[in-house]
Amino acid sequence: KTTLWYVLADKRIVVPVIQRDYAQGRENQFATNVRERFVERLYEAVQRGEENPLCMDFVYFEKEGNKLVPVDGQQRLTTLWLFHVYHLDQENEEITKRLKRFSYEVRQTSKAFCKQLVEQRFEWFEALCKCEREECVCEKVICNQAWFFTAWRRDPTIMGMIRMLDTIH
Repeated sequence: KTTLWYVLADKRIVVPVIQRDYAQGRENQFATNVRERFVERLYEAVQRGEENPLCMDFVYFEKEGNKLVPVDGQQRLTTLWLFHVYHLDQENEEITKRLKRFSYEVRQTSKAFCKQLVEQRFEWFEALCKCEREECVCEKVICNQAWFFTAWRRDPTIMGMIRMLDTIH
């Protein structure tokens, strides 16, 4: 048993081209229910603390040197990674370094978005926290950032990740 944070200390996790898009962020009722239940379980686990961790079943990887390629568990890993990106908001070089060890190679756009989401997380998170209107959601805040390419709105993985961030928010 281990944690995503521990694995990212010295290994990279790369979701390969052959994997499907990030399905937990899709726009349908089934995905919404899965997304909301999973995030609820994550928050409950955080409240319980380290003595009673959340068991996430097995995640299978192919190991390629210092790189782990998920064969099964991509959806759970992505959600955990997004949970970390959202909650580890302090400006810390080690946190940024670890979070950047997770990437998507499904499309170049997804890979670039993951990198920018981490590198610019203080900027978008601060804008999200300063916003007091009800319509201030991750999608509007992130998609309005200078580093966000409009074409990324057509990438289902990117939009799914943003929907998950909204659920986490």
